[in-house]
Amino acid sequence: MRRGIVSQAVYERSIERPLSAAGVFSGGAGHCRDLSGRILAVHSTASGAVDGFCLPGAEMIFDEAVNRLDETPDCIQKRMPASEISYAEEAGAGCGMTVVSVSVLLPPDMEEDGLKKLVQRLGQEAKKAGVEVEAFSASVSGSVLNPVISVSAGRTWAFEPAAPAMQSAGIGSIATEFMEKSGLTDDRMSEGCDLLMVGTCGAAGTAVLLRSFQERLSGHFPAGFLKGAERMEENLLTVRAAALIRTEEKQAQLQCIGEGGVFSAMWTLCGRLSCGMDADIHLIPIRQETIEICEALNRNPYRLYGVGDLLATVRSGEAVLRKLEKEGLEAAVIGKLTKGPGRYIRNRDITRCLEKPQCDALFEEG
Repeated sequence: MRRGIVSQAVYERSIERPLSAAGVFSGGAGHCRDLSGRILAVHSTASGAVDGFCLPGAEMIFDEAVNRLDETPDCIQKRMPASEISYAEEAGAGCGMTVVSVSVLLPPDMEEDGLKKLVQRLGQEAKKAGVEVEAFSASVSGSVLNPVISVSAGRTWAFEPAAPAMQSAGIGSIATEFMEKSGLTDDRMSEGCDLLMVGTCGAAGTAVLLRSFQERLSGHFPAGFLKGAERMEENLLTVRAAALIRTEEKQAQLQCIGEGGVFSAMWTLCGRLSCGMDADIHLIPIRQETIEICEALNRNPYRLYGVGDLLATVRSGEAVLRKLEKEGLEAAVIGKLTKGPGRYIRNRDITRCLEKPQCDALFEEG
């Protein structure tokens, strides 16, 4: 197969169809979809290279990611602080389902039939484990000799119909029945709305890179610096932020940042709202640890795995920002939504078009 993200035809034939046939697919074309009324509460990852094309090896990686969610009986409580649980319960939420996101990096000599067989086996594993596959992306790269598989598993916090304000415009597209119950109109909040980001760019991906390249990075950076990067994964929770934004602006649209990073989330959000965007890359919150680790590994931090972060469209970005900052949440207004299809990223005097979602920076050649 050709290098780069697999074509739409290959995706439909060898990824979407096998997963749909197994009854476990709930996702979109290669990138993390919106989970309407659900917010990620706890997550784990597992990855590894598969020797030759060992399907049992791929199943082991899948099972490892899912099983890590239950390492302790109070897993959710350990990863979700009491303040987050309080906000969720007040919004009528309860523990939701387990979802997985799979990324596969394939060698150039891999045939499509091999990919299809892999997807079928992982679909069977998902069905056996009772989990949904929310996204499955595949790319071909000359940097690998054997397939490299990464599985992210998450347990979601589900908002029930009893909480229409959160269910209707929480994470994902607005459901008509809940719009009617809550009195919301089909206002897409597009042209002129502020684009807000909650969290710091690529924090979760930085922690994954640190674990994957610990020895290499320890030769570049002092131990204290790497310890700070390791702690970036501790506060990747969005329930409280979502609730605060919704109490300030009921029609705010939210978009989870996940695989493909903030750039992928921007593209998805604009597509959902049928609008354009004008954002400034220097306004995107990002930690110095992420910048330096990505530079050392030749990765793009804006395409780096960003689970736990959010994008939001709001009418009064500064008012929402003050509310979030008062609660100790890091956020920034990074741009505005615009009329028309243009999606632009500014970098000082240079303006360029946002590219279609690409392979997550976790799997870039570096």
